Amino acid sequence: MKGTLAAFLSLLLAGCMTAYQPRGMTGGYEEEKLADDTYRVSFFGNGNTPRAAVLKYFLYRCAELTLERGFQHFELYAAQRGMQSGAIEPVQVAQYTTYTITTWSASAIVRMYPGDVMMGAPTLFSAKEVTSALAAEVRSGAPANEIPAKFRAVEGKFPVMPESYAKGRAAKPAAPPAGAVQLDDLKDLLPK
Repeated sequence: MKGTLAAFLSLLLAGCMTAYQPRGMTGGYEEEKLADDTYRVSFFGNGNTPRAAVLKYFLYRCAELTLERGFQHFELYAAQRGMQSGAIEPVQVAQYTTYTITTWSASAIVRMYPGDVMMGAPTLFSAKEVTSALAAEVRSGAPANEIPAKFRAVEGKFPVMPESYAKGRAAKPAAPPAGAVQLDDLKDLLPK
């Protein structure tokens, strides 16, 4: 009887798209705190979750976490040192007897900023704008298959977080500098 119930539940879950939820049997989000203002955030879909849904759930979780932590903006960086590709890739292709299942996931380092920041970087987002734009689709459990143009940066390549950001930062996060950018401000971004 237990085997029959387990098989029935497996079949029932197999037909469902991943919901927006903490990671469980059918996928979901997870995060790891790296600093008070920096997290590694991931969203994992199952074989029934389209790429666009994973992207929207991922971006929504980044925004939601930013607001939960008391920040207003967030910026996305490559999830691992040396990972130059974008936030979303097929991470698991499992071949079964008669078909192939592709699952999608998205992952990035999320650095959060308080109040006023200079917008302009393609991977710097207003958390309130993201949650406002995506909330209805995320809550519906069936996001549309198109990413809004203003959020398409999540489909591109993320920069690698400079070492100076990742190491030895002050406990209190600072917003990016406003005004003119000096060459010395960019030295940590250039290859050595």
